[in-house]
Amino acid sequence: MKVVKVLKFGETFFNYDDMKKQLEQDKHFLETMPNLEQMILYYNTPYDNDVLEVSKQLQILPRVASTKCKIQVISDNLSLSFSFSTSGLTFFNSTFPV
Repeated sequence: MKVVKVLKFGETFFNYDDMKKQLEQDKHFLETMPNLEQMILYYNTPYDNDVLEVSKQLQILPRVASTKCKIQVISDNLSLSFSFSTSGLTFFNSTFPV
């Protein structure tokens, strides 16, 4: 599988622990799928800080299976993109209106 799209990310969050549980599933994909080229999280939140926090949590992964994977976290107001590379984290146009 080369692309994973997570639709309605955050729709079932009632507290911070709920977000952590869903992030653990997404981290599992990133850590175990060596052919993954892109992960897109469509985050259903009106709060830009929530998008920033999810992006931050994914960026601090100690290891990923695919060093060429591009990750996007998208909400109604904000879109963040970054990728992992063998030389470290590489950022793309980090914020722009959606």
